[in-house]
Amino acid sequence: MSSLPPAPRNIRPDTWQVVLLMGSFSVCLFSGLGLWALAEWVPKNPFSATGHPLKTPLLALHLSGMALLLIGLGSLIPWHLRVIVRRPLNLGGLHLALGLSFLLFSGLNMLVVLPEDWANGMRWLHRGLGVGVPLLVGAHLRRSRAAIKVKV
Repeated sequence: MSSLPPAPRNIRPDTWQVVLLMGSFSVCLFSGLGLWALAEWVPKNPFSATGHPLKTPLLALHLSGMALLLIGLGSLIPWHLRVIVRRPLNLGGLHLALGLSFLLFSGLNMLVVLPEDWANGMRWLHRGLGVGVPLLVGAHLRRSRAAIKVKV
């Protein structure tokens, strides 16, 4: 039976990971809020195929931010595995991973897969998750910082 090497003193992600995650998360959040505002409060233009001139760039920004967010989250997998080996299982991260997965699949289904009558319900699910996931991120960060200070 082999023993684990001693845990490093500073179990924190690198600066580039934090910048990539917070930047891409902010881009997703604010472009999503912009798309929501366009869909709910800006009148539709009957002479335009996309509805509003800002809709297409905001959607491209939203999707690009999500792609960068997935890259950033993938870069944290080895870091989280090191932490999981040394600490008891924390289900807060699992809730966050499930929320982000549902957010990704609801957006994909809303844009590509589902017919228009089903897409309206999926829009509301996506909006609700888009508001709830940042709260889960904040709770996860707060709890993980508290666990690092305690040194379990």
